[in-house]
Amino acid sequence: MMTQRIFLVQDLGLVDYDRAWELQKALAARRAEGAVPDLLLLLEHPHVFTLGRRGQDADILLSPEELARLGVTVHHVDRGGLATYHGPGQLVGYPIVDLRAWGGGPVGPHVGAGAGRTDAQPPHSHRHAAAVLGAAVASSVTYPST
Repeated sequence: MMTQRIFLVQDLGLVDYDRAWELQKALAARRAEGAVPDLLLLLEHPHVFTLGRRGQDADILLSPEELARLGVTVHHVDRGGLATYHGPGQLVGYPIVDLRAWGGGPVGPHVGAGAGRTDAQPPHSHRHAAAVLGAAVASSVTYPST
């Protein structure tokens, strides 16, 4: 017999990167406590680059002045990647899942998937994706990594 689990999907629309990051951290803490079910947050960000632990400002092909003129923000994040672009029209999924409830445990520090596209890509991005889904794991609960 298959066990049914609640997995709540929420479409949040366009959300500033910092605001989304704070929301994800708060929800991950609540999930670890068992106060909320597993979640998948679906949203878009305004134009933003994230730089992972291996990323450098030089990985972004525009000057800070040009980024500011275009309204593009840059955030240094704790994931292991280089530079990743997020922007309007790109669906981003942030899973907040207690892996123990699914019969698993930590599968490694980061898990993720991306889907590419070739149309409507911003000219200032050298890494393109129409949708991304990524997470890190701590104490068997996923949290945002992008």
